[in-house]
Amino acid sequence: MTTCTTVEEAESLFKTYNAPYFSYVHLLIGDRYGNSLVIERAEDDSLTFIRSGKSYQLVTNFLNSYLDNPKTTDFIACYRYEYIDKMLEDNKDISMDLFRTILDGAANKGQENPTIYSIIYDLKNLDVYAYVYQNYEEAFKFNLVDELNKGQRSLSLPPLFSGIKGIYPVSNELISSSSVNLSWVGNVDDYEILLSADKEFSDLINTKIANTGFTRASLPGLFILMLFLSSALIRKNKKLLVIGIFILIAAGGCEKNKVDLPDTVSTIKHSKTIIGLLPNTTYYWKIIASGKEGYKTESKVFSFLTSDFNKHKN
Repeated sequence: MTTCTTVEEAESLFKTYNAPYFSYVHLLIGDRYGNSLVIERAEDDSLTFIRSGKSYQLVTNFLNSYLDNPKTTDFIACYRYEYIDKMLEDNKDISMDLFRTILDGAANKGQENPTIYSIIYDLKNLDVYAYVYQNYEEAFKFNLVDELNKGQRSLSLPPLFSGIKGIYPVSNELISSSSVNLSWVGNVDDYEILLSADKEFSDLINTKIANTGFTRASLPGLFILMLFLSSALIRKNKKLLVIGIFILIAAGGCEKNKVDLPDTVSTIKHSKTIIGLLPNTTYYWKIIASGKEGYKTESKVFSFLTSDFNKHKN
């Protein structure tokens, strides 16, 4: 990473030096220019470099060379690869919501070797979205350049999360007035509510919430877990949007380790009333929580619709 900025430079580096650890692993490399490459150990103990003929590239827990080898076709049987391949093939509108859906659908949802961390890399903007313990409603987002500029250090991810989750409205609910009471749960007091009639939040109604106080919410905890190893590289309408998904699993190989993952969702309820809504409009909103060490986490994007409430006025 300190010497290579493109896939081509990385390929040249691996062709120059011996990498014996590829007997046990394979590697997906992507860059911000829309290029990707899978590096694996070939049968003759050399390295093989595989490029995708699609607009994305995936790796899971089998060698990609198996896909084109009739001797190994029966070995693959990886539902995660097949699921993600189909999701990316069938969904051309790339978004964070799509990647969260992909992660959740491909999760290893048992006690044995559950996935602990999931990380989405936006290679174009160098933003990183981290998730812990299966809770894809809250992301710890940071910029890679900003973090590297802070020097060598380490962070424990779980304490950085605030347990945020939207309660109301969250699922295209219909609001029949010009105001709405947004409610959510979270373990901190300082929040921002981002509200917009545009899904990309370009026309933003930004509401700062501070020292809200709280009430106890009767909200059951989410059952938590995470995902496997995969990656994807996306191009859209010739404008490069490069997003990689890399997930660390709790334990490697076939060793069966039973893990009880903790509940990450708070029970402390907060709310904010928003006024001045327009009729017949779809609104999008998300929560930004200011947590420990000055870091922020954010919820997924929720939406609601307003009715034509003007016609009911006298």
